[in-house]
Amino acid sequence: MSNTKENLFAHRNVFTKFLNAAATWTLHPLEVALTTRGREEECQICFIIGPPRSGTTLLFELLTTEFECAYFSNIAQRLYRCPVAATWLDKSAIKGRTGSFDSAYGQLSGHAAPSENGRIWRYWMPGASPYFAEGDGLEIKEMRQKIAGLCRILGSPMIVKYLHFQSEIPRIIECFPNAVFIHIERDWAENVRSILRARQKLNPNSHRQWFSTRPEGWEKYVDCDPVIQACAQVALCHAESQKNIPVSDKTIHIQYEELCEEQGASLQKVENLFRNNKINYKRLFTNKGKFDVREQEKFDAATEEKIRITLEEMKARIF
Repeated sequence: MSNTKENLFAHRNVFTKFLNAAATWTLHPLEVALTTRGREEECQICFIIGPPRSGTTLLFELLTTEFECAYFSNIAQRLYRCPVAATWLDKSAIKGRTGSFDSAYGQLSGHAAPSENGRIWRYWMPGASPYFAEGDGLEIKEMRQKIAGLCRILGSPMIVKYLHFQSEIPRIIECFPNAVFIHIERDWAENVRSILRARQKLNPNSHRQWFSTRPEGWEKYVDCDPVIQACAQVALCHAESQKNIPVSDKTIHIQYEELCEEQGASLQKVENLFRNNKINYKRLFTNKGKFDVREQEKFDAATEEKIRITLEEMKARIF
């Protein structure tokens, strides 16, 4: 992996930085008190893993509405130095949330909505991919206590979706040895089209700039055109998952298309995963019905042929 460093955090202006610091200082005693109450046996955690634009956000929100789950909310993201206290203050809204399914490129609206919470994980693990920042972060014991504190506050297991953990699975297993994993996969060509559309939308003036997660081996493709980059990203993400996620009863695999069309079957897999690993869960049976499979508009014939050929070459070379 590259050791290129990036800024961990950014604030809109000095005023918001001051407000965040003031709120953190005020909530620190509560954060400490709530964290120390967490017991290790309460630290039950499930990680969602998959390439960008593969359906991870849909799965994340579905699980947090179909099951009683703890998660990092948008307010915890803002108050990343005291997420347990932030969750305690907002617990009624989090518990009462029914889901909006209005995500925009991985972001859900509302202070109580689930968030990837990259700020928290970067603060806890500054040396992790893709930031490789200096700093010790939190001790493993403290991370477990904080997760246990969140589980205690919300009375349910923790669901985490943070795509950069694609490259940190061994570290995650070291920190949370009883963690379970849900790996989601989308039709590879559709996944590539979705990544390319997102790049066009979010980085219209920097279409060659690498987008989102950086799986092992991404550096080889950093100077390639966007189509090759997107194909490599999907293939390398799945290769990395296959290499690092335990092949055991702690892992299940879900297909995005099945999740949309046969929601019940996918949720039953999750329920079995929780039950087999003695995770205390409560199914709510909210009956969200079917979701539309977001089929991406195809590109011109030459680009589509390039996607097809490149993916075939990637599969032959990597797997």
